[in-house]
Amino acid sequence: MTTPQDLALFEQIYGELKRRARALRRSHPSHTLDTTALVHESFLKLIESRTQIHDRTHLFRTAALAMRQILIDALRERQAEKRGGNLQRVELSDIELPQDDPAFGFNRVSQSLDRLREVDPRLADVFLLRAFAGLNFEDIGELTDVSRATAQRDFEAARAYLLSTVEPD
Repeated sequence: MTTPQDLALFEQIYGELKRRARALRRSHPSHTLDTTALVHESFLKLIESRTQIHDRTHLFRTAALAMRQILIDALRERQAEKRGGNLQRVELSDIELPQDDPAFGFNRVSQSLDRLREVDPRLADVFLLRAFAGLNFEDIGELTDVSRATAQRDFEAARAYLLSTVEPD
């Protein structure tokens, strides 16, 4: 991601990514990264990966994956510091997953999302764009080349899949 076009595209979605990172930060107060740091870390991750960005959809997907990896890495680092302490539950309340069930920690959802990608990459992309990039269904439909209603159904299907595959403690 070193071309001037890639940088311009990132500038265009910077505000949207920052809004999403702010929402993630509010819903996960235990994270030590602030909003700007999360967005900037994702940008650095994209640059380091030297990924060729094809279009806006690809950039959103890649940035959402980078943000997810950063949050997972931060969680793992904290756990390593605790030398095997219990994983700290991270709520994904803004995507309407059950909030009172301890089985729905961030790490488990992330693992289930990886399995979903193997089963149906589009469902995984729709979930990532909604949950990590914070896009509405209209934008997701536009980016994934499906209708708004299909994007919403895909999100519901992905969420149902995640609910059925996340393993409890």
